[in-house]
Amino acid sequence: MVAAAVAVWAAARLALPKPWAVRGIRPRLPAPERLALGAAIGAGLVWAAWVLRHPGLGTDPLTYHLPASIGWVQNGDAGAVRQVVYEFPVGNYPLVDETLVSWLLAAGRSFGPALLWAPAMAALTAVAGVTGLRRAGAGAASAALGVAAILFIPIWSALWIGPHTDLGALAWLACAATLAAAARERRALLVCALLAAGLAVGTKTTTAPLLLALALLVVRRPLPARGPLLAAAGAAAVLGGLWYVRNLVEHGSPLWPFLATPWGDPIPEILRGIDVSFLDRLGPSLDGRLDQYAQLLGGAPLLLLAAPLAALATRRRPVVIAAAVTVLAALVWSRAPFTGRAPDPVVDLSLTTVRYLVPALSAAVVTLCLAGGRLWTGVLAVSAAVSLYKAVDLGFPDVPAAATLAMGLVLGMAAARVPPRLLAVGGAAALAAALLYGGHGFAARHALNPRLPSSPMIAWLASQPGFAGSKDPVASAPQVFGALAGDRLQHDIGLIGRTEPCARVRARRGWIVIGTPPFSRLRAPFTAGNCLSSETPAYQDPLFRVYDRRQTATRSSTSSRPSSTSVKSDSSIAAARGSGVRRARSSSAS
Repeated sequence: MVAAAVAVWAAARLALPKPWAVRGIRPRLPAPERLALGAAIGAGLVWAAWVLRHPGLGTDPLTYHLPASIGWVQNGDAGAVRQVVYEFPVGNYPLVDETLVSWLLAAGRSFGPALLWAPAMAALTAVAGVTGLRRAGAGAASAALGVAAILFIPIWSALWIGPHTDLGALAWLACAATLAAAARERRALLVCALLAAGLAVGTKTTTAPLLLALALLVVRRPLPARGPLLAAAGAAAVLGGLWYVRNLVEHGSPLWPFLATPWGDPIPEILRGIDVSFLDRLGPSLDGRLDQYAQLLGGAPLLLLAAPLAALATRRRPVVIAAAVTVLAALVWSRAPFTGRAPDPVVDLSLTTVRYLVPALSAAVVTLCLAGGRLWTGVLAVSAAVSLYKAVDLGFPDVPAAATLAMGLVLGMAAARVPPRLLAVGGAAALAAALLYGGHGFAARHALNPRLPSSPMIAWLASQPGFAGSKDPVASAPQVFGALAGDRLQHDIGLIGRTEPCARVRARRGWIVIGTPPFSRLRAPFTAGNCLSSETPAYQDPLFRVYDRRQTATRSSTSSRPSSTSVKSDSSIAAARGSGVRRARSSSAS
């Protein structure tokens, strides 16, 4: 893997132009710009360090993004459909991001690289976004503010914790757009643009509409059918299309489980109750929740409103095209599944799906940057400021405090005066230390997240003397928890079969985690809990039971009880789940 990374770096070094050869990037910046860049980098690095210190994963990374990647590392079957929760066929989602994270986990055998993946994708989005906007003719201030207006959207900034796929999808989309724009002068860059596009659509389906619009703009004249371009197109088709082709063959629809065809498998039952779009239930979706949308989106709605106005005011063709793409992308989101308020509030995911608006918001940023002028730059500044204010207001465990970010700004400005070579050496040492620290005591630090009902159970299990140093497997039902793999991924984690025979369940060794999740009437029934009902759990709370089966195949009711057992009241569990806004930040559907 290291050899492959070195080979890719060497090829890029030889084939691609110097970074400053792209218009808008200079090797030496004036002092004010250097200080501003240092402040931004400093704040970003402090934010990433905070993520390592407080890895309070949300539901998606904890229960299926990380478990899928860890399962591939432990079983050597990267890309395979892996069941990590009974109800949701998450193994049929596009899985490029999980595959890349699995390589990081395998290389480092630690959670550290995986925790830094989302901040790295945010940084790649910033670099690609600013470069692309500058190349399109935007001023330095407009480009920087435009990228900030996206990255600071509250529900988006909360995704820095854990390997969420949204950040990776946007990063690859920004790379594809920037490289496609630069390919007007250097056609060889289309090879890289195609690969980035394949990575984007293979990470998340929400990038497809903008990639289609980008393709229509780029391919306005015939492209030369050369070997590298054809090879890149083939590689992009595999990266981005493999998952959709597999779904088409196995389930009759490339977008299954979200969309079904008359001749294919139906949408899973649990998804049918929430398969409503924003336009289908416009009134109920907005009724009484405007303040929640405002908290989650910050200043982002201002971008959507300003983009068409900028097109009307300037009447320039590029601005009009970008505004049209913005409107179309927003309409696509409004008609997408799960964006509307579900009739049953228990399974409603509509607040979490506002993050799928980011491709449309990105097109709005491009529109305003192309429009130029103080007015539209001011709109970007106001949107970024409001979003940052709302994001910081989220607080722990989603976003660091304002004082922490301010410290990063100061440190970054001070570092801007340090010689670059010394900075590079110090940065490499800090990265190595961060990667080593990131995986140490990961489960216990993650369990400090007060919003997840599983946190007390994970904290108890991580505190057991025999957990950290052993390689005992951890089997779970009805879902898997990635944090229980251990600091060095030494615990094999897996899902107990939904109808697994009791003899097989009782024959399992190691730790067994049985969930009694809220709203069980909506969950698929499973047998493992009844199989172990006669045994005394080592840990129990209203939502989880943990059985210690490391020594014997069965435990009688007289087995020793734990020294401390956490039992939480129903009211405290409800408080842990929090309000609709807090649930939207800690639980999401991809």
